[in-house]
Amino acid sequence: MTWILWLVIALLFGAGHSTRHRHNYGGFSVSRLLGVSAAKARVGRAIGIPLTRSGRQRKLGSLFWRL
Repeated sequence: MTWILWLVIALLFGAGHSTRHRHNYGGFSVSRLLGVSAAKARVGRAIGIPLTRSGRQRKLGSLFWRL
């Protein structure tokens, strides 16, 4: 009888596996295979300016807050 109570409580409060959450296990990337990603990262570190859009936005944001 008590296991039925626990089951009802679990169903009411959403315990258990949810289909909304999906796992990203990565995937195959030709750029990573050829070393393009590593080369871009090296260039970005050498010149001091990130080559990704989010990296440039972070850098500008940090410069703004330092002023």
